[in-house]
Amino acid sequence: MPEETSLKEANKEAKHRRRVRGVVVRSAMEKTVTVQVERLFRHPRVGRVMRRSRKFLVHDAQGRAHLGDTVLIEETRPRSRRKRWKVVDVLERAVTPGEQDEVIEETSRV
Repeated sequence: MPEETSLKEANKEAKHRRRVRGVVVRSAMEKTVTVQVERLFRHPRVGRVMRRSRKFLVHDAQGRAHLGDTVLIEETRPRSRRKRWKVVDVLERAVTPGEQDEVIEETSRV
């Protein structure tokens, strides 16, 4: 029995899940957001730095992420057919149109 508990502890420590940063591009569903992740890489033959992006369906149970937010997502067990990531943290909030008007008014007063 002690071997089983030590194996479980070892498995918990050995979990290395991928974490990536992306921007929420769609938040119309109830517990799901669509996050676009961009990556830069050097083309092997041409040598030019290229930009590629990919969209992921991400589980957001608390509804913390909104359109335009920058989020940190982590790979997890499959939640549905296409949903295999979850929101770990909201890194940067997007400015909503109402807040943007307030910021413009404050800067114009100064």
